[in-house]
Amino acid sequence: MMNIVDLSKKLDYPVRFFYFGADYSVLPNYLTQCNVLLIEASLMHAAAADILSALSLTTAQLPQPLLAVGYEMPVKETCFKSWVRQMPSDNVILPIVNGQKTEPVCDIVYFENNNRKVFVKTPHERYQTILPMKMILETIQPYAFVSPYVGFAVNLEWIESIGRRDVLLKNKEIIPLSQKRAALVRKAYRDFFKTAQQ
Repeated sequence: MMNIVDLSKKLDYPVRFFYFGADYSVLPNYLTQCNVLLIEASLMHAAAADILSALSLTTAQLPQPLLAVGYEMPVKETCFKSWVRQMPSDNVILPIVNGQKTEPVCDIVYFENNNRKVFVKTPHERYQTILPMKMILETIQPYAFVSPYVGFAVNLEWIESIGRRDVLLKNKEIIPLSQKRAALVRKAYRDFFKTAQQ
């Protein structure tokens, strides 16, 4: 298991472990707290029917989709990255001029309102959505976004650090920080990472 922990630290992707041994009946207690279930390949072969039975009783009640994968130690970095890519995630549908885009929430770095046009920034591109900022804020209300400055809604997952007058993002962009909003932004950032580490 340490191999997976090391990879999660190296790639800055936190993982949580629950060891359940051969008692598959306890699986439902843990599944609500994760979106990836790793099962040792040898265990998967030996007890696939019992594991699938325990899973089928629970998956309909889960708050999010679940990815179940078999693995063998040591896990390679490419394998770990493939798990992260396959992980189910919440998506938002964003209308654009010629249709719509489905964007995983975790890939949205921020929204920016510029000259009455709203732009979406992801790790790969920046594009315009035809939604007004008011509707964007309603759409992302269930998720961890904060507004450090007028016209911005920034994903807390993408914040690297908060300075006196600006916010540094993990993609190395800098967003201005309003003095009036600074205390609220810092509190939201602290609360978000406390929750993420529990």
